[in-house]
Amino acid sequence: MLDIITAYLFDLEAAGRSELTITSYRQHLKDLARFLEGQGAQDPAQVSANHLRAYSAGLQKAGLKASTIRVRGTIISCFFNWLIGEGIIQENPMRRVRRPRKPHQHKEVFSTAELLAIFKAVEHSRSPARNKAMLYVLLDTGLRADELISLKREQYNPTTSTFTINGKGERIRVVRLGRQCKQVFEEYLQGVNGYIWGIKKEGFRDMVRRVGEKVGVKAHPHKFRHTFSVRFLDSGGSLDSLQIILGHSCITTTMIYAAAGQEERALRSQVQHSPVDRLVA
Repeated sequence: MLDIITAYLFDLEAAGRSELTITSYRQHLKDLARFLEGQGAQDPAQVSANHLRAYSAGLQKAGLKASTIRVRGTIISCFFNWLIGEGIIQENPMRRVRRPRKPHQHKEVFSTAELLAIFKAVEHSRSPARNKAMLYVLLDTGLRADELISLKREQYNPTTSTFTINGKGERIRVVRLGRQCKQVFEEYLQGVNGYIWGIKKEGFRDMVRRVGEKVGVKAHPHKFRHTFSVRFLDSGGSLDSLQIILGHSCITTTMIYAAAGQEERALRSQVQHSPVDRLVA
C-alpha cells in the first residue's frame, strides 16, 4: 500500500500540486495505510467500505472535528479514484461511506465602525504607510494573506489598477484596486522594487492582531477576505464574479459568503420591522 501511495504522490507532484497539498496527502494516506494494515487489508483491492467506515469512526472517537474528517474523506476518495484510473481497482469504496454532517460555517466580518477604528489605529503603527496600504489592498481585493505577502512590483499594472495573482492551485486571476485604495497603495509604492511589502506572513499576522487589540477588535488577515466577500455581494456583486475574484475552484465555497450576507440582511430587517418597537412607538 505504501508503495502505491508513493506513486500517487509522485503523480500529484507531476501535476503541479503544491508542496503543502502533497505533504497533507502523504500524512493522511499513510495514517490510513497503517490502520488498514492493522485490519489485514494491505492491498487496495482488499479495502471495503466497512474498513473506511471503521476508520472514520475511529477519527471521530479521537475527537477530530467533523470538517477535518470530511477533508480526510475527500483525500481518500481522490486516492481511490486515482487507483481506478490506474486499473488497480474497479470501484471506489469511499463512495458508500457517509461522512460527518458539514458544520455551519459562520464567517466573521468587520463592521464599518471596526474598520474605521482599525484604519485610524494603523496610522500609529511602526510602518504606517506600508501597513495602511496592505490593509487597504486586503479589504479591496479579498486576497489571501499568502497572496498579499508574495506580491511583487511587476504584478501590478498602474494603467489598469490591477494585480495579476498566481493563486492557490496555480490558478491565475486578476484583481483591481478601487480609486481610494489605488491612491494609498501607489503613494506607498514609490521607490519600492521587487517584493512590495518586505514583511513575512507571521509578522503581518502579528501586526493585524496588534492593531485590532488597540481598538478592542479581534482581527486576523482572513477576516478582511470574509469582509470583502460579504460586502461585495451586499452591494450587488454577483456570486459568479465573486468566485472569479476570490479564485475559488468550486462555487459552493463562494456560496458560504452569500449565506453570511443573507443572515446579516435578515438581522437588519428584523430590527427594522421589530414588533415591540412598532407596538410602543
